[in-house]
Amino acid sequence: WTCDSEGFVQFFDIRSGNAAPRWKRKLHEKKVNTVDVSPTQEHFFATCGLDRCIQLWDRRKIKTSASAQASGGSLARLPLSRSVNSAFFNCNGEYLLATSMCNKLNLYRKPAQWAADNEDPTYSISHDNQTGRWLSVFHASWHPTQPEVFTCGSMQQPRSVEIFHTGNKGRRIMNIQGEYLTSVYSRNIFHPTLDVIVGGNASGRCLVMRKREA
Repeated sequence: WTCDSEGFVQFFDIRSGNAAPRWKRKLHEKKVNTVDVSPTQEHFFATCGLDRCIQLWDRRKIKTSASAQASGGSLARLPLSRSVNSAFFNCNGEYLLATSMCNKLNLYRKPAQWAADNEDPTYSISHDNQTGRWLSVFHASWHPTQPEVFTCGSMQQPRSVEIFHTGNKGRRIMNIQGEYLTSVYSRNIFHPTLDVIVGGNASGRCLVMRKREA
């Protein structure tokens, strides 16, 4: 799956050996920042972008016209006050996690059951997402095997990477700091099997963060 600055979302099947997309639709009026498919329902996916909303889709119900906005709408449209950087499902599809420029990390529970617009987030965590012009925007991301855990970069001083838990309304459970963590690491991802997080900053540097041995 890919998305672009014109509002299109595309699906490619690399097994076919064909470079052309198998499926392409215009789903947003402006740039789409992320597209993410549910890990439990392959036809169900979420998009978000500069038009200040998250949209949930069932690929089976989108009509064949190139513009879904004109021919068949989304399952739900979740408006926010500013643009949405990312929206990702956790590993069991129970939650959708959205990072937005309105300084929130929003958690939406059981998104696959929605059938209406304007769904309020289950939990909304205040978080400074104003990375400015020269830094990559934050994308909060889930642990690949622990469905309650997610991480996000931080604008706080001293510099850090934060880890959160969906329990207790999305509380922060860890704040990673260290002598090499001297800049804002906007993109962070968990290793699937080790206690390791790899972060990337706007200068192109990667930092491997792991649990200190006793």
